[in-house]
Amino acid sequence: MSIRATKEELEKLFKIVKLDPKKKEKYPTKPHLWYKRKAKAAREIGRSRQTIDTWLGEKYAVMPEKPKLVEPKFVQDYKLTECHQKVVRNYMDKATRKLSAQGEHVDRMGLELYVFFGQKDPATLKIEHFRKALEEPSFIDPKTSEIQFGKLSTIRVIMTFAGIDPKAYPEFTTKGKKRPPQKRAWYLEEEELLRYIYGIQEIDTLVFARIGFEAGGRFSSTIDVNTDKIKYDLNLIEMYEPKVSTTEERYFVPCTMDMIRQYCRDFNVIGKLFRWDYNEANRRLLRAGLKAGLFRYTGQYVEKKVKVKGRWQTFKSPLTEGKKTTTHLLKHTFVSLASLHGFGLDDVSEQTGTDPSTLKKFYLGVGKKKLKGLILGTVEYLPWKEWIEKRLHPHWVARYNQLKPLMEKVDGIRMVKP
Repeated sequence: MSIRATKEELEKLFKIVKLDPKKKEKYPTKPHLWYKRKAKAAREIGRSRQTIDTWLGEKYAVMPEKPKLVEPKFVQDYKLTECHQKVVRNYMDKATRKLSAQGEHVDRMGLELYVFFGQKDPATLKIEHFRKALEEPSFIDPKTSEIQFGKLSTIRVIMTFAGIDPKAYPEFTTKGKKRPPQKRAWYLEEEELLRYIYGIQEIDTLVFARIGFEAGGRFSSTIDVNTDKIKYDLNLIEMYEPKVSTTEERYFVPCTMDMIRQYCRDFNVIGKLFRWDYNEANRRLLRAGLKAGLFRYTGQYVEKKVKVKGRWQTFKSPLTEGKKTTTHLLKHTFVSLASLHGFGLDDVSEQTGTDPSTLKKFYLGVGKKKLKGLILGTVEYLPWKEWIEKRLHPHWVARYNQLKPLMEKVDGIRMVKP
């Protein structure tokens, strides 16, 4: 049974979504703006998204139909070329009738070359064309000043479609450097982690950050934490890992479980602990990092191409300086700090579900620091449980108590009246 809206609630709702109740408007604005306005209305009115949908959908507005995707004429023409047909023959999965990930990259490059050379079939290009493609500015990696490794790999494949052996031409075998691994230093030191805790502005974000940090798992497993999967007596949470399609038991320090229990009691949380998506989680964590002064935006942008619902789209991504506090930073921080405080590489691998070789290559960033401390005896690292309880837990609790009085209504969760 839906909740009846008061006159004041309806007036506020119409004002936020910019919908005139006297007009029977079917669809007042673009889809992404419509969803954002509904989310804003849910937050400001203090009702769930389902209730807002009911008020709008049943009485005042009809949800729009999903727009049909219309392929441009040049894409339709490209799909008739020999290059595209060869991509389909080599990379089409017979079971799903879809191109593999590598096939999509090759097909994308084929389309780019098709447009670049005036709608000429890439499978008929000569070696001069491919040499010219090596100088295309959009293919150059600004960090290595050479053609991007992925771009060159797909160009080599298309060269074979055109009957050209890439190995016969040195410029296609010596270029295309991979970027050196730079992620290992991307973690928060203890002092930075403490600053980060006090930079968080929402109490549910605080709990999310603590679970994400101490579990060391992927964002997808943290965001889906459910009260039914929390075992307080065993100090563990059953976390589902969509990437490997398994449910893993993640153990936590008892004081962390106490904080999660307190949060569920204070806000009467039943079911999912966090009711937002990846983009909202990233926005919250980035706000905390900016507040803590861990990174800043430079004001410059770089173009990135991303595939969204089957369509390639170009986005302008802002460049930053410092440690950008995205959701994945929590995992990097766990891997490095846990290795300092008693975890072996196999232990970290078991907790995170990531292969040890991958951890060592991309995540583990404190090897030399730990070795220096052990040899010289300059630093004594506390065991993980003792370190969490003595050095971090008091700050998590202090920030929780600071935010608690301010969070009577936040994104659909309501604080329980004493």
